[in-house]
Amino acid sequence: MVYLDPFEIVNQKVLPSFRKELVKELIKTKSRLEVAKALEITPVAVHYYLKNARGSGFVFNKIELRKIRDIAGQFEKTNNVFVIKTGFKKIVDEMFENRRLCGICGGKECNC
Repeated sequence: MVYLDPFEIVNQKVLPSFRKELVKELIKTKSRLEVAKALEITPVAVHYYLKNARGSGFVFNKIELRKIRDIAGQFEKTNNVFVIKTGFKKIVDEMFENRRLCGICGGKECNC
C-alpha cells in the first residue's frame, strides 16, 4: 500500500476546499474572471467550485470558515494575493498543530 504524505493530503483535499470557500466569498463582490485571477486558477475552475463539482474533499469547521471569510475580506481591501497565501498557510499550520488532518483519509492513504 502506498501512503500519502500529509502535505499531499493538504494539496488534494484541503486546498481545493479552501479555494471553493474563497470563491464563494469573493464572487459576492467580484466577477468570475477577477476571482480566477486572484486565486491563480481558470474561470472554468471558478465555475466548478461554485457548482460544488470541486472542493468537496474537506469540510471546514466554523472557526476555519470564519478565518476564510476574514481572508477574503482582507483580500478585497488590499487586492494582495499574499494575504490569501499567508492566510491559507496559517490555517493549515493550525490544522497540523491541532492534529485536525489526522484521519482525513480514514487512515487508508496516509500514515498519521
